[in-house]
Amino acid sequence: MPSSLPIHLRLLLCCLCFTHAASSALAQQDAPPPAPPDFILDDARVVSDDVRAALSAEIKEFHAATGCQLFVATTTFLQNTTARDRADKLNEAWIKGGPGVVIVYDRASAAHAVSPTDGMWARYPTPSLVETFREITNKLREENAKIAESLPQTTRLLMSRVVQMEKIQQRQNQILVPGRERWLAILFVVALSFGIFALSFIKERVRKNDAIKAVQFFFPEVEAVKRYGAQYGGGVIAELSFEKK
Repeated sequence: MPSSLPIHLRLLLCCLCFTHAASSALAQQDAPPPAPPDFILDDARVVSDDVRAALSAEIKEFHAATGCQLFVATTTFLQNTTARDRADKLNEAWIKGGPGVVIVYDRASAAHAVSPTDGMWARYPTPSLVETFREITNKLREENAKIAESLPQTTRLLMSRVVQMEKIQQRQNQILVPGRERWLAILFVVALSFGIFALSFIKERVRKNDAIKAVQFFFPEVEAVKRYGAQYGGGVIAELSFEKK
């Protein structure tokens, strides 16, 4: 910094540089990190390496079975934000569409948050998801619970509940037409069957009438000689002759 500048300008420049550095550091801290390849970002060192490896393998199988993404993140100290905001930011940065959930735990405040995506709400019933998230929250809030044990347990609980919902969803999808639409489909099939029967009956009647008409007019009309005594048969056949006089 040039020494020729007045003291107040030098102080002002120092303040601006300090403010810029602080804001840059704060922005870098608030920026979400890249998504962890093993689905677990344990900055607070909550779980051991063995538990982390086993839980990561289970999350990978869970993703393959349901198509739902799941991430777990722990922090040591949250500054100028909450666990809910942190979970939402990680959700937006890590999950690019589709169903997914991010679980965040902060060691300093013992706060936690569960952030599901819109695709999660769209795929599974809302009451089931709300009950699952409430159960997870209650377990994380239990007194005398060790976070090293409760965090993996709640993660496995979430996966098991979603797997159950996925199975129910698959069974419902196997039904051709669910709910009220199924009764409409049944009525349509009944009406269609009745229409086919009525059409067959009418077609049979027309065929029968055509057969009767064919029999009635099978013999052609011919000119017969005049019979005496009976107009349509019997009697004596006579031929009239005329002599010239």
